[in-house]
Amino acid sequence: MHKDNNRHAPIEIHPQGKIIYNEWVYDHEKGEGEYVEKDVSLFMDWMHKRDERVWIHPDVIFNDIFKIVSTQSELCDIAFPNCFIAEYVSYWNKLGNVDLSPRQYDPKEIEFLELYWAPEISEDEIDGVDCPWCHGQGFELKEDYNDGHGFVYEKGNRINWGIDFCKLEELLPLPIKINPEFQIYENWENYRDEIREGKMKWKDIPKKIDTNRYLSLGQVIEALFWEISFYGCEDNKMEQKEELDSRKDELDEMLETNTVDELVEQGKLVSLCDDKKAEYPITCLTVQEELNDGYINDGIGWEKGYN
Repeated sequence: MHKDNNRHAPIEIHPQGKIIYNEWVYDHEKGEGEYVEKDVSLFMDWMHKRDERVWIHPDVIFNDIFKIVSTQSELCDIAFPNCFIAEYVSYWNKLGNVDLSPRQYDPKEIEFLELYWAPEISEDEIDGVDCPWCHGQGFELKEDYNDGHGFVYEKGNRINWGIDFCKLEELLPLPIKINPEFQIYENWENYRDEIREGKMKWKDIPKKIDTNRYLSLGQVIEALFWEISFYGCEDNKMEQKEELDSRKDELDEMLETNTVDELVEQGKLVSLCDDKKAEYPITCLTVQEELNDGYINDGIGWEKGYN
């Protein structure tokens, strides 16, 4: 067992796609036991252990996860439906040499991929407890950063980046980290008026549960591939990105001669909310027609490439 695996997770992901299983072996004659490492890097070996709690070595990058699933990507599609693993592995195999060196500091870049929980209460039910989410975490800011959309991130903070439209080559060198925080807040709708009036902030909504929940090997794989394939496979989502870019350029051109209210009155912009009152801080506008079905902003940060 690795010395930094201090919570004794049964499964460890190591660089180059190596997977270790820590089996507890007890000697009844001696009256003592110890963890014995077993290499379970072969597909069927780790597949049988995919529901075990996992620890990720700090040097593991996204490219290593591709090495894990690449040997039997078609079977991975069965185990992890709607994640397009086989198609992504096919694309990955065609990439050739990719620069996998660590990324240098840039306030507009991603430092690592973070797996995290985002449970919430909706109509007295808890959602978001089955599969973790994934986003990019920016570098810790060395100075205040103006994102160009009227918001300033303060020094010492990190920017949360959506990765749906990032090219795979940009994501492969990124380390993967688990954020085990599992927090369930009271229904935000109960505090809507106070938030709108500026009497409280989103982070001040009372918590019902505040604990940690660690991930399994299968959840790590599913969360990563679910996120990058949200808009389909690489070629398909790049086509969608071009369409969104075109719509955005069209919107920018309209805003040069019209206000937002005027465009809404003309029917060229539509509200995201039925009552036309912002329930969340407004960080994007949508153009009527197809763009209403695809958000440039995924709710946790501007999509990389749309700043």
